[in-house]
Amino acid sequence: MGHAKPTTSAWRKSSRCDSGYCLEVAWRTGGVAVRDNTVPEVQLSFDRTSWAELVQSIRSDQFVR
Repeated sequence: MGHAKPTTSAWRKSSRCDSGYCLEVAWRTGGVAVRDNTVPEVQLSFDRTSWAELVQSIRSDQFVR
């Protein structure tokens, strides 16, 4: 995980976000940054391989309660 912060205009949230409390994602050189839009100063950064693995895990329901 890195510490580089994307520009404000680079943040995107899902079109499924209806509540206003959403995760936002920003693509940047070499990786992806994720933040909670209600606490934008706290961000997680992933390299592209780790991000792809996380997304695949979510899509395959590995995190279902």
